Amino acid sequence: MAEKELQEHTAYYNDNNAFCCKVLRKNIALGNLPGGKVDERDIREVTGEDLEGFRQIHLFAGIGGFPLGLKWAGMPENFSIVTGGFPCQPFSIAGKRKGPSDDRFLWPEMLRLVRIVKPAWIFAENVPGLLTLDGGMVIEQMLSSLENAGYEVFPPFTIPACAVDAPQIRQRIFILAYSNSEGLEGIYEEGWRINLQSTQKTLWRQWKTEPGVDRVVARISGRMDRLIALGNAVVPQVVEIIGRCILQVEREA
Repeated sequence: MAEKELQEHTAYYNDNNAFCCKVLRKNIALGNLPGGKVDERDIREVTGEDLEGFRQIHLFAGIGGFPLGLKWAGMPENFSIVTGGFPCQPFSIAGKRKGPSDDRFLWPEMLRLVRIVKPAWIFAENVPGLLTLDGGMVIEQMLSSLENAGYEVFPPFTIPACAVDAPQIRQRIFILAYSNSEGLEGIYEEGWRINLQSTQKTLWRQWKTEPGVDRVVARISGRMDRLIALGNAVVPQVVEIIGRCILQVEREA
C-alpha cells in the first residue's frame, strides 16, 4: 500500500500540552488509540497541508477521550470526522466568561480547519456555560458559522458523565454537525435523539475514582499535569454513545 493510502487510515492529533501528547503517543503505541501523528504545536500554527490525507482529525485532543470513545463505538479509522473539545475557559462559570474577547477563544481556529478539510462529520464538546453566554448569542453565532460552512447542525444537547454510571455529574454540551452534501437530511427529526437515548441504556463500564478528587481516574498519581489533563478530558463513554448513533445514521442513510 502506498504511503499516502496508509496515512488515510491514520489519525491526526493536535494538542499543545506536552503531557497530553505523551499520553497520546503512549496509547497509540499500545494500540489503545488509532495510529497516527501527534502534533504539539499551537493550533494557530496548523495549516491545511498538515492535515492532508488524514480522515480522523482530533483537535484539542487532550488525552484522547474522543478517539477512544469512537474506537469503542466501532468507528472505522478511515471515517471522515473532526473532533474537538475547544478550550472552555472563555465560557465557564468558574471564570470571567469573556467569550470571544478571551485569548483562549479558539473556536475560530477549529472552524478554520473544518472549512479546509470539509469532513463528513463535526463533533465538539464544551461546558454548559457556553449556552448562556451573552444570552445565547455566542453559541448561535458558532452554529451559524457551521451552517455557513456547509453543515447541517443538530441543536446542542447535554449528556452528563453520570449518565454512563460515572460517579460524578460532569455536565457537558455536545455540538454535532454533518455535511449537507452527505444526503442525511432530516435525520434529527426522524428519531436521532431516540436512538441516542436507547443506545445510552446499553452501555456500562467499570469506574474508579481518586479519593478526594472525584474525577474519573484509575491508579493515577497526584501530579498536577495529570489532574489538569483529567479535568479537561471528555468522557469517552459518552463519546461512545454518540459515536454509535453516528454510525447507525450512516448505515440507515
